[in-house]
Amino acid sequence: MKNLKRFLALLLSVLFIASSFAVAYAATTVTDESEPNNSYTSANTITDPVKGAAGTLESASDVDNFLFTVDEAGFVKVNFQHEAKGDDSIYFKVTLYTMSAENKENKIADFSVKGNAAKVSSMDVKLEGKQNYYIRVQAGASCADFKYTVSIESVSTKYAVESEPNNRVSIATPLTVNMTDKVGINLCYGTITEKVAGYQKDTKEVDIYTFDAPKGYISFTMFNGKKVSGSDNGNYIFRLYQYSKETSPKPLLITSVTLSADKDVDYGPEIGTDADSYILQVEGADNATGSYGIEIYGKKDDASESEYNNSYSYADEIKNGSKLYASTSSKDDKDVFTVKTTSSESSKIILSSASSTPKGSWCASIQTSKGEEKATFNFGKESKEYSFADLAAGKYYIVITPTGEYTSELYTIKAEKVTPSSQSQTSSEDGFFAGIRKAIHEMGWKEWWSSNFAFMKEIDWMTTISSLFHTLKPFVTIFKDFINTPSDPQ
Repeated sequence: MKNLKRFLALLLSVLFIASSFAVAYAATTVTDESEPNNSYTSANTITDPVKGAAGTLESASDVDNFLFTVDEAGFVKVNFQHEAKGDDSIYFKVTLYTMSAENKENKIADFSVKGNAAKVSSMDVKLEGKQNYYIRVQAGASCADFKYTVSIESVSTKYAVESEPNNRVSIATPLTVNMTDKVGINLCYGTITEKVAGYQKDTKEVDIYTFDAPKGYISFTMFNGKKVSGSDNGNYIFRLYQYSKETSPKPLLITSVTLSADKDVDYGPEIGTDADSYILQVEGADNATGSYGIEIYGKKDDASESEYNNSYSYADEIKNGSKLYASTSSKDDKDVFTVKTTSSESSKIILSSASSTPKGSWCASIQTSKGEEKATFNFGKESKEYSFADLAAGKYYIVITPTGEYTSELYTIKAEKVTPSSQSQTSSEDGFFAGIRKAIHEMGWKEWWSSNFAFMKEIDWMTTISSLFHTLKPFVTIFKDFINTPSDPQ
């Protein structure tokens, strides 16, 4: 009897252990799709999101949907794997989305997978716990019996993620400018999808960010989806606006630049900024969609131009020994600076790109206050100098206009003291009167007065003035009678 009990106990133990292994195995196996699963209502539930699901697109019109949940809120990314085919055309389109109570789809992230890419991952996205999430897999340009696996990977990230929807300034995602030399301190991930409901229904999506810039200059960097977000589906257009509710209720476009998704990292231009609020708008070029990473870098520097310095009236004065950072925001923008020279101190300006790898080019025009052009020259990849030493003392203007593709690249203008030449001792602002003063100066009145002073002392001035009065008196009487004579009637 004891042996029977021992046998039963051993058998129960074996069965318990076996069942435990079976449960554990079942909980960690890949979920196989079962058709039909063409919509979210018939989506296959993924038992273990980490292991994911395996599916097959049987035709170009086939669509597979999967459902999963996460226990706690956190950051995840979607991993997609398939057998590389050696083709760079798009084989798969993957979308992570949720459904609202009104059965409206809200896209969280999406990306494309090329045939020669064995594994592609989405950007890092933040998911809420105890909520249903869906993954949709559909064919790209061509598809025929293609097998794949899709899974969810939990990630520990310090990076921010855009808040959707953020297609208006009032609901924009706030960013913080990275004021250090370290990369990734304030990196933010975003996604451009095909459409957005509500504010811009049935139109291409835009992502809008807001941030406060320092007095100085900023630059922004886009981290391409190939490395951080899995997207290589076109380029992205970045538009920067200055926005101050107190002074300008309408945002002012500062620059627009297209960054390439074919690069691991692409850099926007360096841009001079005021201590003000700015808006960064992102959209896909040529209806491109996908994910991206963005970080804004800044540096404080009081020596930067003040917008809007596009006329003589609002020109920035640059003094000898000082340097200003500046940028033209578009092909139609211009920056105006002014220098003042005197008979004892003139100026020399040095114009150059502020970038270590300059791409921009500009035209500088030296003008008087009346718009007379004294000189014109280009600068960019090579620095240029111009001296005012040979010009008449006065006030001059330097008008800068862009001539190259990278119109918003930062450049510098620096002024140094030089000694004026002998021919620049008069003021350009005095015009005619300056010429008279010069003539008087050259006539040597001091020497003339010294040589004739003795003769002037011998004249009897009282007698001379009295005689002159009696001589002119008859002419005065005749003039008075002429004035009092009535005119003829008309």
